Amino acid sequence: MPRFLRPPLNVRIWEFVERADRCVHWLWHGNFDIHGQPVVVLNKADWETFNIKKRFGTKARKTPSTKLTAVRAMWGLLRGNVPLDKLVIRTCAEGACVNPYHCRLGLNKQVYEEVFKNGRKPSASASVKAVLNEEQVLQIVERYAEGDISQQLLGEEYGVSQLCVSQIVTGETWASVTGIQRDSVRSRWRRDKSREINPPKYRFRD
Repeated sequence: MPRFLRPPLNVRIWEFVERADRCVHWLWHGNFDIHGQPVVVLNKADWETFNIKKRFGTKARKTPSTKLTAVRAMWGLLRGNVPLDKLVIRTCAEGACVNPYHCRLGLNKQVYEEVFKNGRKPSASASVKAVLNEEQVLQIVERYAEGDISQQLLGEEYGVSQLCVSQIVTGETWASVTGIQRDSVRSRWRRDKSREINPPKYRFRD
């Protein structure tokens, strides 16, 4: 084994886990994604050691930056294979907990049931990488709707990129705060474009 190759996941993951009894939280001290979820990056040794698809229930491709949620990894290592059509849902209220015995397998809609059951309403500003908060996002939407300022100037004022502002005002991000429906914006754009290419035909009576 080359010296630069890190050990496989079943060895490496314990560097970031504060392990204790099954009944208490196992806190994660590694990386988090933009949604605040604990994640681990898979390396070459992991792909050679495990059948990733069967063991962890993911269709992720083999790349140098492939990520796996830490709770899914812990379940696969300690509690058995994760089905492809199931999610590993945390049943406790601690967002940094990766204890697989505080989780259950379920479907996507059951994630939100568990979140509200534990009083943890999702908040985009709770993300570890969030630059804006809910109040600032609403201000951006309101000011852009007035039409007196561009996305570029708004981005410079709030310390974000023009693309970030564009995604906010079109509902691609922060939709849970702004209430903007991304599908309606997209469908409206497609409808307008189709009218430009194929204008409606009118039939006149003689």
